[in-house]
Amino acid sequence: MPRLLSAAVLIPPLLLWLLFAPAWLFTLIVALAAAVAASELVLMTAAERSRLALALVAPASFAYVWSFTEAWDGTLPAILALFVSLLLTLHMGIGVRGRRTVDELALSCFAVLYVGGLLGYLVPLHAAPHGVRLVLLLFACVWIGDTLAFVGGKVWGRRALAPRLSPRKTVEGAMAGLAGSLLAALLGKLTGAVPLPWGVVLSLAVVMGLAGQLGDLMESLLKRSVGVKDAGGLLPGHGGLLDRIDGLLLAAPASYFWLKFLERFLGR
Repeated sequence: MPRLLSAAVLIPPLLLWLLFAPAWLFTLIVALAAAVAASELVLMTAAERSRLALALVAPASFAYVWSFTEAWDGTLPAILALFVSLLLTLHMGIGVRGRRTVDELALSCFAVLYVGGLLGYLVPLHAAPHGVRLVLLLFACVWIGDTLAFVGGKVWGRRALAPRLSPRKTVEGAMAGLAGSLLAALLGKLTGAVPLPWGVVLSLAVVMGLAGQLGDLMESLLKRSVGVKDAGGLLPGHGGLLDRIDGLLLAAPASYFWLKFLERFLGR
């Protein structure tokens, strides 16, 4: 019930944002989401020593996403270099040395790259031709696929997909999830919501569905390695924000580069 109530409250404003937000507001919300999710990752993996990392992980993730806009093109290396330099300076200032410094630097850089560096691909995807429709298709394929994977696993699940990462995920659930992604794309094409050729739409659905499931497994690996069920408690019934966007983290760049591939090599 908390999961359903959260979805009922969040989906309408999410749709309004996706459909009508100007580019700057879309980027702002994505950047804020990256800042929150990266902070959840740091807290989840190293809560006892995370305060220093949090001081820069959130703003660095925000800046990383913002640098995907055309006006900031080419600034990603500079942002990362500045981030590492500031974090090292803070460590020097408070006298932290040794292994803890290395661990925290590695964790902080990973959080910025994993969340900000991957979620940021929503920005150029949104700016592409038919970008709003593409982002809608991405969200639909990932989240409808995730829902049907859960239902399919409950009803038909027999064979474990990746028992060491997520014991409840099954091969049958994964197949149902991919079918859900294809169904979302099919509905988008038939209703005219996605004005792209059939081959492009269906291939995107496969890429989005598979990448979304792989992103979910990646976050499961992180959570299992530190012995937690959810990355946070921001969204009742869903866990943290990172738990909701884990599939998007891989599906967004996969979709962007798949479209680039079609454009360059197939002229679509």
